[in-house]
Amino acid sequence: MDRSLAPPISLLADIPFAEAKKIKLSDNVEAYLVEGGKKNIIRLQTYIKAGRWHEPQKLVAQICARMLKEGTKNYTAKALAEKIDFYGATISTKAHFDYVCITLYTLKKFLPQVLELQTEILTNAIFPEKELNTIINNSKQQLKVNLEKTDYLASTAFLAEVFGDKHPYGYEVSEKDYSVLEVETLKKFYRQCYHKSATVYICGKFNEQDITVVQKSYNNLFNDNSKQSILNKNEYAYHPTKKTITKPNCLQAAIRIGGTALPKTHKDRFNFNILNIILGGYFGSRLMKNIREEKGYTYSINSGIQSYLNGNYFLISTEVGKEVCDAAVNEIFTELNRLQNEVISDSELQLVKNFICGALLRLIDGPFKAAGVLKDLYDFDLNTRYFANYIDKVKNITAEELLNCAQTHLKEDTLTQVIARC
Repeated sequence: MDRSLAPPISLLADIPFAEAKKIKLSDNVEAYLVEGGKKNIIRLQTYIKAGRWHEPQKLVAQICARMLKEGTKNYTAKALAEKIDFYGATISTKAHFDYVCITLYTLKKFLPQVLELQTEILTNAIFPEKELNTIINNSKQQLKVNLEKTDYLASTAFLAEVFGDKHPYGYEVSEKDYSVLEVETLKKFYRQCYHKSATVYICGKFNEQDITVVQKSYNNLFNDNSKQSILNKNEYAYHPTKKTITKPNCLQAAIRIGGTALPKTHKDRFNFNILNIILGGYFGSRLMKNIREEKGYTYSINSGIQSYLNGNYFLISTEVGKEVCDAAVNEIFTELNRLQNEVISDSELQLVKNFICGALLRLIDGPFKAAGVLKDLYDFDLNTRYFANYIDKVKNITAEELLNCAQTHLKEDTLTQVIARC
């Protein structure tokens, strides 16, 4: 063996990625089991349809989720936190665009006790006025800080332009939106959205006995069979635009360029994924080489695709020195134009193919990561065959296919440009 020679690089034949086992915890709760790991740790993630998409007014989903651990019928916020800490566990609550996620980490031996605390949060939250006022005041202060940051201004304005400022995904918030929040509004939202149905992802080192314990716990949850009301959502027709936000005395300019994106199920989505990686999806991407390494305009620049249940977007994002903002924008569009007019070299395409295969393996390394990927698939009625198909596309895609994809889906006149600067 000549150790001075690097071993040959070969693309994956397939991804060893198994489907999660699906079971029913109760009539209204489905669960996916992802077993693995060596340590006696179990994670449960409970997804409830109580995100932004379901809220009756701005911020209700976010603040309701934050208030869940601020006091229940049987515990003060302090007592609840101490109880969770006593078992070496964590329970976190976070509202997203489509769901609220309750994430529970616990040692296997304390699973029954920690599940009891989760049940307390999900059934007996009382939304104390004092704690709500504290959260609102802290949130207002954080908003004031964020409104001084060009990256925050550009990001929120970009989503407003793509989805519409009345849309759950696109609205911007003000201090007034926090001020008008009331305890009764949160309680009503909690009653109407938190007790109907849920999807649970159970992962880690567990056995049948543990699943029985989980099943017993969830059997007392999500028993409200009344139909969840569907709120009227603002329909918004996307129109590409250019917007500049002036922020005096800022040190950096924030650039956001993008638009609506192809859904996961679109026939060109795989091609667009690969194209996005070439453009700005990894450290050796074209945007990084040009704007960071060659020009020195920024520390970081990237592009990405975000998919939600009711919308998708593509985004190029960076912060640059205010004096080079215009030059950076020009270089971004230079790279977009190159993708539409120049065939990608064999060496660059092979490099990207190798990167994608390695990244996909890292993406499912361990039960916790695998569960997250499975959720992203199952949300869109996909399965692990999607990954096998993606690998096939990565291995076989041609430079000409990518050129056609760029000419179809990366036209400059379809992109929105938002810049926050001095």
